[in-house]
Amino acid sequence: MSKVPSTPTDSLVWFLRTTDLFEDQTESIIDWADEENREFQFKKGDSIPFHSNGERYIYVIYEGKVKLRAEGESGKEKILDIAAPGDTIGPIDRLLGKGEDESDTAALATEAIALTDGTALAYVVGEFQALIERRPRVVHNVSRLLGLKQKQLEIRLSRLLFRSSLGKVAGLLAELAERYGEESPEGIHLNFRLTHQEMASMIGVKRETVSDCVGRLELQEMIRTKKRQITVLQIEELDKVV
Repeated sequence: MSKVPSTPTDSLVWFLRTTDLFEDQTESIIDWADEENREFQFKKGDSIPFHSNGERYIYVIYEGKVKLRAEGESGKEKILDIAAPGDTIGPIDRLLGKGEDESDTAALATEAIALTDGTALAYVVGEFQALIERRPRVVHNVSRLLGLKQKQLEIRLSRLLFRSSLGKVAGLLAELAERYGEESPEGIHLNFRLTHQEMASMIGVKRETVSDCVGRLELQEMIRTKKRQITVLQIEELDKVV
């Protein structure tokens, strides 16, 4: 990992100020974030390590999207979340000195895998902890970030509980559209590809079930698929499917 060389400082500073981790922070903290980040460039399919060379890392996604995954007891992949530009991943709770048994969603993940090419800004956990000791106001952002992740988890659960398989798939697509979709004249475009198996692992159903449900939602003209990419046409109707 190396200091980010390819991003103009003004652009990077502006970006840092838009992230949940550094929003509303002082000039000195933003300067620290600008100077102390290490560039981590990744290609689609690459693993993004939370531990490397004896250090723990958190990452702020600058470009691209990644999936946070873990392995279930049967060895099958379980996708816990998707991260996009501005999101922070890694053992965030360790910044506040919490133990392994108090981990957040990102820390529970065994690894992050790139869904697209991209770049992340890496920070050594120990160095970030030292920043918090010098600048305690950073704790507010970290705590708020952990609260946001908890709220996102609760929203996901609300879209899964007491719903049919069709409702679960529809709810997942609505969530992805809300969090990561790009508006277009045709609808809300998901500009990254999730396989039906990956979608199935996020909501606890079989791959064949996802394939069937995606086809049914397309027949009902709530979504459109083209070259394995999805455009949401009626997000409000998707959220009503039970």
